[in-house]
Amino acid sequence: MNDTTWTAYRTGYVPASDTSGAKILVMNLETNHGSHSAFDYEVGGGVAQHLHAVFQRAHGTIVRVERCGQWKDGYYFAVEKMEEEV
Repeated sequence: MNDTTWTAYRTGYVPASDTSGAKILVMNLETNHGSHSAFDYEVGGGVAQHLHAVFQRAHGTIVRVERCGQWKDGYYFAVEKMEEEV
């Protein structure tokens, strides 16, 4: 039987500036570490864009992702991943 773990993430939209394009900030709430994903215009906007960014930044084998809520700039997601063997 494979064990899984859950990790909480918060996403936030970062608008384009004069020097860079729009991004989605994906913050791991357990480690308090965040990283940016470029806004992918082929995905569209809204929840799909934020979910796409989570899949790009949540390292490991993802089993499932649940949206848990939202805030003014984005969403909260719970990500279930396979535990990595040591």
